[in-house]
Amino acid sequence: MVGAMVGMLGSVMQGMAGKQMADYEAKVAKINAEAAIREAFAQSGATRDQFSEARGEQTAALAKSGVDINTGTAATLGLETQRREEHAAAVDIWKGRTEQTKFKNIAEAKKAEGKAAMMGGIIGGISSLVGGLSGMGQGKALSAGQAAPAVTGMTASGPSAGLSSPPMRLGLAAPKIKKPLLTYGGPR
Repeated sequence: MVGAMVGMLGSVMQGMAGKQMADYEAKVAKINAEAAIREAFAQSGATRDQFSEARGEQTAALAKSGVDINTGTAATLGLETQRREEHAAAVDIWKGRTEQTKFKNIAEAKKAEGKAAMMGGIIGGISSLVGGLSGMGQGKALSAGQAAPAVTGMTASGPSAGLSSPPMRLGLAAPKIKKPLLTYGGPR
């Protein structure tokens, strides 16, 4: 009885520990998801800053050479630079959202893993308890000075009936045991 209880308690505790570990890993994944999107927005800001600097250098170089920066090729060049800037910033954000989604999925998987660990611990605990209790009452406790009953190995019924040898007598060889015939139609 005590062994069954200890087995049950150990299994449940193992399930609880597995759930706690999975919950911790889920929290870490959620933190990583938030960090990924923050980093993406920061990167897109840095990308925009780099393009703004490049656009300023383009404008200064064009103006220095005497080109009207508000018309023609200079205006088109400025718009193309701005388009590239927005595209690069959008790619940075898209990468961040992809990372965020990955970490959110990991968090959900870890939550499910934790629930499974807990259920496994509970089911294992119940199994340990039932297995331990099913063995109770199978025998009768011996009283002080009582001899244990002799075990002969003979069975009254079942597939091994008549196949076990009788107790050996001193000076006699053990009888040979006949192999049973197979009844499933296999080789004989």
